Amino acid sequence: MLKKVVYCSVCSMPPEYCEYHPSFLKCMAWLKDAHPEMYELLYGSADHLQDNLNISKSSRGGKAQLKDTSINKTNTKHAKITIKVTSRNKRKSVTTIGGIPEADVKRVARRLGSRLACGAGVQGNPAIVGCPDEVVLQGDFVDDLLDILREDEFGYEDIEVL
Repeated sequence: MLKKVVYCSVCSMPPEYCEYHPSFLKCMAWLKDAHPEMYELLYGSADHLQDNLNISKSSRGGKAQLKDTSINKTNTKHAKITIKVTSRNKRKSVTTIGGIPEADVKRVARRLGSRLACGAGVQGNPAIVGCPDEVVLQGDFVDDLLDILREDEFGYEDIEVL
């Protein structure tokens, strides 16, 4: 006899595995609305679950703390972003993005690298004191970056291409 398997509409995994997905809280809300009997079976009451979500384990193994991966929107509206493409070899190019607030540089680099499927990193100049870090992407992505950086996820408005 075939067994009917329920899949989460948020992460597309069975509800038993939603806790390993980054959007676990959204998955829990969906499960509570769509399948309340399964929610009670897996999580019981939500009172003790909220306390357990805020605790992180420092030892190896176990569940990691849920991190806030959103970009800091307070400083992004006033940041002036500069995009510059330089030639590395004859056919290779490097796109450099400057002016990103210091608190968000690593997160922006990681997100752009995965979104554009390229190598991305943070480069700073330690010889110059106060020199801001820049995001360096392997390849020419000026056209894509103009659209991506203006989206709601990043929210940068003042972008200049050099």
